[in-house]
Amino acid sequence: MLFRSVHDTFYWQKTFNDPHFTTHLAMSQIGARILLAAADTPLFPYNLTDYKIALKRNLDTLETVHKSELLKGNITLNYLAREVAEFSKTADVFEQRKANASDIKDFTQLRILNDQMMNMERAFIWPFGLPGRTRVRHVLFAPQMHNIYGSSSFPGITDALFDIDKTNNWQLVKDQVSIAITCVREARKILAA
Repeated sequence: MLFRSVHDTFYWQKTFNDPHFTTHLAMSQIGARILLAAADTPLFPYNLTDYKIALKRNLDTLETVHKSELLKGNITLNYLAREVAEFSKTADVFEQRKANASDIKDFTQLRILNDQMMNMERAFIWPFGLPGRTRVRHVLFAPQMHNIYGSSSFPGITDALFDIDKTNNWQLVKDQVSIAITCVREARKILAA
């Protein structure tokens, strides 16, 4: 097994887990094969259907787990839900365009589709980072701030809500909701272009 947390050290790997590093070698070989296969495909193997499902699931989790806290702060996720729904529609249309383009040998069309997928992912990167974690910048997927083993649904929002009873910083929560709305909207616009 490879390093899976910040608590696994080289000593632990060498002594207990993989003394001859055969698993590490196998994993790097598998990674290299995947990378070579991806490099040789004309169209990125990127599935936006999975992305839209994860986005919707993250929104549902956020609404379910933090509903009472959001109500206390008079914060609605309706605009975010609308943007997620619009993103889902656009992702479906884009996937159809991508399926139709799989037979196309036109480099320009393939380049446009690949650029759209790449830039869509970049739209979810917030350059200033999440609250209290400037190095963690993905608005949708990130480890929890207070539990590095767990993932977080819309991590900026959940981080801002974590100590809301102590901090009472509702403006930070509103800012993070706005950032999430902006990122989803921009990602949708990139795919629709």
